[in-house]
Amino acid sequence: MAVMQDGFESVQITGIPIELRTRIQDAILNFAVPVFVGKDPFQSGREAQLGSGTLVAVAGMPYLLTAAHVWDAIREHGLLAILLDAGGHAFSTPTDALTAFVSAPRETDEWGPDLAFVKLPQEVRALSKDRKAFYQMDRRLENALTTNADTSKGLWAVAGAPAVWTQHGAAYSVLSFNTLISGIDHVREINADDYFDLAFNHANRPDLPSSYEGVSGAGLWHARVGRSRSTGEIVWDDRVHLDGVAFYQEFNDDGRGVIRCHGRRSLFGCVRRLTAQLTTECRPSSSGKAHEGTDA
Repeated sequence: MAVMQDGFESVQITGIPIELRTRIQDAILNFAVPVFVGKDPFQSGREAQLGSGTLVAVAGMPYLLTAAHVWDAIREHGLLAILLDAGGHAFSTPTDALTAFVSAPRETDEWGPDLAFVKLPQEVRALSKDRKAFYQMDRRLENALTTNADTSKGLWAVAGAPAVWTQHGAAYSVLSFNTLISGIDHVREINADDYFDLAFNHANRPDLPSSYEGVSGAGLWHARVGRSRSTGEIVWDDRVHLDGVAFYQEFNDDGRGVIRCHGRRSLFGCVRRLTAQLTTECRPSSSGKAHEGTDA
């Protein structure tokens, strides 16, 4: 069912039934993962949460999609661990066995560019079976590069784990891995990159995290939800669309702010360059190194 075409109108997030929001969140969390690294320097022996990411497939190969600055930190620690379910099942590997394709050299924290595709061993597919799925980037590539996302409609969310909500015990950690739902406050285009600012308002909201550190690298998702003009029913087309990656937070004095995300053009432009490299380049990359993309 095509939800956001003629015959449907926008609906406020608070007007979406909880049951429908839960279904959408479950669909997003099917691909989203928290990212851990090495040992926590403050708690000897414990792996530390570093950021968030999304399991994706490009040209049939498994990748962790995250922010480039998260990948930089992963390499510094020497071990990557991806939590696959609430039961503690995880995939881990030394970083010297990994390579990544990054969008371009990062110029600033605020504007990046800040995208990385970390290539994972094929064995991660078997470990994640029945726990996680890989979002197929290729299927949306051409459409994503030739159409614009309608940021005024539907439900927008990032799926990540704010570090301030993580509880540490002597031998365990408890994460609060959630979809943080809001609307797009502003869209910008700078050179070859686009940016979507996901808005938040912390005024009189002590239930919200004081910082979104730990959400960096999380996917920005869009669900096409609308109200039928003929029946009044709120409907969803049962699909979630990956349209960006979170990498920066900005707070104002009044408690308002944004989680800045690379948008659709940045993300799928990077996919196109990665696909071209996979097609033309047969030699393996250097261990633990990042390949830098170039502007299309």
